[in-house]
Amino acid sequence: MLGLWNCVDRMPSFIKSETIDIPKNVTVELGKRKISVTGPRGTLRQDFTHSRVGIEKKGSKIVVSKWFGRSLENSIIRTICKHIKNMFTGVTKGFRYEMRLVYNHFPIIFAIKQEGRMIEIRNFIGGKEVYPIKMIPGVKVSEGTEVKDQVILEGNDVKDVSLCASRITQILRVKGKDKPLKKAQRMIDIEVLRTNPDLVRESQRRRFADVGLVDLVLNLDERWIKTDYASQQCRKEKNKLSKEFGMRRRKGEPTDDLTVALDELKTTIEEKTAEAEALLKERDIALVKIGNLLHDSVIVSADEDENGVEKVTHTPEQLEEYSATRSHNHVELFDMADGFDTLRGVKVAGNRGYFLKSWGVRLNQALMLYAMDFLQSKGFCPMSTPFFMEDSVMAKCAQLEQFREELYKVSGEGEDKFLIATSEQPLCALHMDEWFTAEDLAEPIKYAGVSTCFRKEAGRHGADTLGIFRIHQFEKVEQFVITSPEEGKSWEAFDMMIANAQEFYDTLKLPYRVVSIVSKELNNAAAKKLDLEAYFPASKCFRELVSCSNCLDYQSRRLGIKFGKPSKTKKGKKDTESKGDFVHLLNATLTATERTMCCIVENYQDETGIVVPEPLRKYMGGMEHIDFVRTKPRKGFEKVRAMKDTPTQKESRKAEKK
Repeated sequence: MLGLWNCVDRMPSFIKSETIDIPKNVTVELGKRKISVTGPRGTLRQDFTHSRVGIEKKGSKIVVSKWFGRSLENSIIRTICKHIKNMFTGVTKGFRYEMRLVYNHFPIIFAIKQEGRMIEIRNFIGGKEVYPIKMIPGVKVSEGTEVKDQVILEGNDVKDVSLCASRITQILRVKGKDKPLKKAQRMIDIEVLRTNPDLVRESQRRRFADVGLVDLVLNLDERWIKTDYASQQCRKEKNKLSKEFGMRRRKGEPTDDLTVALDELKTTIEEKTAEAEALLKERDIALVKIGNLLHDSVIVSADEDENGVEKVTHTPEQLEEYSATRSHNHVELFDMADGFDTLRGVKVAGNRGYFLKSWGVRLNQALMLYAMDFLQSKGFCPMSTPFFMEDSVMAKCAQLEQFREELYKVSGEGEDKFLIATSEQPLCALHMDEWFTAEDLAEPIKYAGVSTCFRKEAGRHGADTLGIFRIHQFEKVEQFVITSPEEGKSWEAFDMMIANAQEFYDTLKLPYRVVSIVSKELNNAAAKKLDLEAYFPASKCFRELVSCSNCLDYQSRRLGIKFGKPSKTKKGKKDTESKGDFVHLLNATLTATERTMCCIVENYQDETGIVVPEPLRKYMGGMEHIDFVRTKPRKGFEKVRAMKDTPTQKESRKAEKK
């Protein structure tokens, strides 16, 4: 019998197995983590809860396996964690999962748990926790991790671990597709609603939005606070009874009444915790629907015709004179100068498809290069952004309406992705879950986002179907600025950004006006928005080229981009969960190049072609003039559209012809 324990002690610190025959006069009983050996000299019981030994009974034999050394164990754990670390943004809230990696027939068990952005991975050997692996600072390991499912993966060599981890990743992704995480991050500070709900109600009223959302959130918040408090009180009572239970047991006193009470408390805690989590989720979903607090200067109106004019570069008489000498619109001009092919573009890409060609390509690139040089001279850092984003990240940057009306969904390996509608979206997420100090934001951080953008333009059927003014794919250069939340800093940046846009179009000598958008037309994120609308002389109207918004801390709160100095944990590391203010985020178009090209060709047309604006000539190889290849637009040019119109498009087209 003692040979069993001796064989364990002498085994080296790596995987090794030894088989021991069970004598006829010895009885061996194996529990989940215990072994009991009864022989002539009595009974010996051993608890393997904290050991690194596996024991298996096979008939009249016992197989004892000792676990490998910690360095090899850590190597495997790190390899697995490397693969799964970023895989939890798409799984269900409160998701728990157990996976078993069988290494040389000995299991490593990982129990994984996610609560919001908190990820917990518990490592077990033989089913018992050895030590926790904390994937995100501030994670607390809780007892009794619930197992929803498990998978056994075979790996007989350290090299196989990567393959096993990849398989684990695939399983987690598949489960994530069924119930994607839609945790609602708060975009309005809940403390503002608690302390000054009338302020938020007034902002909602001015937006012509649902004022009842404020009362709904407050009601859910109050219920959550009470339920969470009740849960905490039950936990305190449970801890108190647990201590008393231990004292009685050591004294040999009866504990039946405490056992019943503890079981009841455990059930109550589970119920209250589940109820509190459900209330919190419901509250935050409603909270997300509340728009940013409007700036006092925003015009309260539901009619965009009442947008306030802040600046106009030309008088009505000057604009009329402009229109008298510029009769062709941008669609006709591109066709006459052969700068695009929309007929074949529609064949290849469908509705609003196009090919830029010849000088059209050069002019598009010239605008992008000039815009980048312009912003770089203003202290902006050029940033070429990804063209698509993870589903869970995009959900923090875009409103629900944008998902329906703007964003293209891309499916493939892993989590679903969305094509970006503007470089603002990936730039918003660039510093997700990061901290900025006052020293970091002594001066605003300024990015010049450069990207191709993709928009469905749903809800715009029949509008601007000809040419390249409103298209599904276009290039854009964007101003994106991060400021401290200190009073006035973001509004100074707001003035700077709209001034940059005005100066840019002044250098191109395009007539424009700046308008303040009415409250009803603002998206939820914007506290205030100014548009720069350029004049299109052939159409005799102003059209939007630039949109400049100050979102204050509305987006950064959802993305976890904090301002200040995080407190320190006991180990001296940053506590990422500590409270703090949030930075302010601002965005402004500098140029959506295809749309700007439409404005340029209308304003720079002459009798023989199109004059190239002076600032763009050096980017077009010195080209000063683009000659017409046709004296008038081709007949039947209205066929530049999808071959099969929807009923809505047909009705819109009839109205346009009238």
